[in-house]
Amino acid sequence: MMTQSNGGNSVDQRRLTSTLSIIDMVARHVTDLTLIAAQDTPEWLPTLSIPLGWQIAHLDSNSPQPLRIAVCGERSGGGWDGCETLSLFRFTGMPPDGLVAENNDCSLRGLNADGITTHALATPAVPRVCAVRSSGYFTAGTRRMWAQYSTYVAPSETSGEGRLIAHAVFSGSDARVRLRDDITDLCDSVHAAFLDMIPTVGEDDATTPLPVMEVHRNGT
Repeated sequence: MMTQSNGGNSVDQRRLTSTLSIIDMVARHVTDLTLIAAQDTPEWLPTLSIPLGWQIAHLDSNSPQPLRIAVCGERSGGGWDGCETLSLFRFTGMPPDGLVAENNDCSLRGLNADGITTHALATPAVPRVCAVRSSGYFTAGTRRMWAQYSTYVAPSETSGEGRLIAHAVFSGSDARVRLRDDITDLCDSVHAAFLDMIPTVGEDDATTPLPVMEVHRNGT
């Protein structure tokens, strides 16, 4: 979506979509993992604003649409300086402990990314609920890219009540500094929406971060 030529665009889009994802790995351990269609927008999505200068986009193909795609900085040679995708899934079951924390970077590894880091995000004190973020750099065509994958999981043994949010942000490495505040706003709003989704046991249950796990692969 953000590469420089139309031919490269399609090749790199196929590369991104064919890479093993954490969604694929979770699907192996739960039942009925299903993408919630854009037309079934959850009530919290319209409350998530996008930064000034970003616009909502849609896939050209007939494939299922994520809940939201946002882009900014159209490039003269094709593509965008920044792109966000937000998808929501329902499922039944309990993924194994540590599955997301240990494998959230699998898409980055599949893209031969370097400088990969992974860390846990704050979550309520609810069993098996987790939120993990991974980022790194990879090459798409002739362009150097930065990508960040955030995965939020709230499992449930009740049929169809488990939720998984997959939030990905991409930018050209040359645009990352300029878009840093925008990306922070996008990610903070999704994280906050996830926390609001989670029922808490009581008002005294503080939202605390899991121990931070920094993983560095192929770089620092």
